Amino acid sequence: MQAYVAEIQSRPCFICELVAGNANGNFEIFRDTNGIVFLNKYPTLYGYVLVAPLRHREHVTGDFPLNEYLALQRLVYRVAEAVRESVPTERVYILSLGSQQGNRHVHWHIAPLPPGVPFEKQQLAALALTDGYLELSAAEMQSLAARIRERIDTFNSGVIRGLAICVFRDGNRILVGEGYDPIKRETFYRPLGGTIEFGERAEETIARELREEIGAEVEGLKFLGVLENIFTFAGKPGHEIVFVYDGKLSDRSLYARAELIGVEIEEGGASFKAVWKSLDEFDPVRAPVYPDGLVELLKNQSVLLQG
Repeated sequence: MQAYVAEIQSRPCFICELVAGNANGNFEIFRDTNGIVFLNKYPTLYGYVLVAPLRHREHVTGDFPLNEYLALQRLVYRVAEAVRESVPTERVYILSLGSQQGNRHVHWHIAPLPPGVPFEKQQLAALALTDGYLELSAAEMQSLAARIRERIDTFNSGVIRGLAICVFRDGNRILVGEGYDPIKRETFYRPLGGTIEFGERAEETIARELREEIGAEVEGLKFLGVLENIFTFAGKPGHEIVFVYDGKLSDRSLYARAELIGVEIEEGGASFKAVWKSLDEFDPVRAPVYPDGLVELLKNQSVLLQG
């Protein structure tokens, strides 16, 4: 216990390290724009999970705008339901601990109490490390993480997602991120942007996403329209309502670069490539661009502007 206390009081923020891709023995389950979910490295209960915001926050309410806090609690709810359906559970405990002297990055504990635990060993006694912790192999942790992740994905499958994307034009070219669907074996393209967070306006989403993804500022945003995108990606169904904007990159030198390398926060900090492509290059089979109907929307806008 003394070694553990010494470790947490001297190491860098382990949650920020995990968000950045340095697992250090932790097993990530899931992440989205609201937070990251991972297995407790020293679990006293089987299926013990932690949920934390991606950005470094220390006070359980004081560091959050209300809309950001509520969005994170929605994630806590989804994860708790996924855990409850993944392991035998008599009761789910949800609480926030941590300390300004160690483990400062705020996080929520989701701990499933199994059936049959005597009353005196429930509640805080079930979470204490005084009797040690479950020593699970890496294979066991990976299997558990996969089961919980599958339940989270199932829970998410019925959710319609709101997105905001921005079309940056350079003549007949537009800037698009390049993606790949391993099931379809399809390379596809999509303008930059991302998920609208609860309480956030679509214009604010675009500004935040461009700042996070490629470190760029935007200006002159103009609303173009709304598209509905019903699709399958990596074998999973999706449904999106997409707000489409036109805009300009404040740094004009970006228009002269053949490609940009960005970071996808929602995908664990994975890098992606953004390229300039002519509208004529897009093809439903060889080079599809999403959301569906985007090219037609842009061409109609061009006709209206010319008229």
